[in-house]
Amino acid sequence: MRAIEEIADALVSDPSEYASVLEGNPSLERSPAPHPDRETFMSALSSGAGAAELRRRWPLGLPPEPTVADRIGRRLLGLLKGRNR
Repeated sequence: MRAIEEIADALVSDPSEYASVLEGNPSLERSPAPHPDRETFMSALSSGAGAAELRRRWPLGLPPEPTVADRIGRRLLGLLKGRNR
């Protein structure tokens, strides 16, 4: 695989027993149940939704992307506190 070859120098690996790997990843033997919103997500992805839209609709525990108003507010607060001169 070309993608793996391109990053091969950055990878670190050691031999390991299958049982020890399976402890941390049981889905190697059992497929996980599909997420209930999978079809909706895949539909949005295939219709061309951008990363910001996908992140807004399915945040996955990540903080929301800051809005323009958030950025302006932080900048103004920084200026009031004497930063960003």
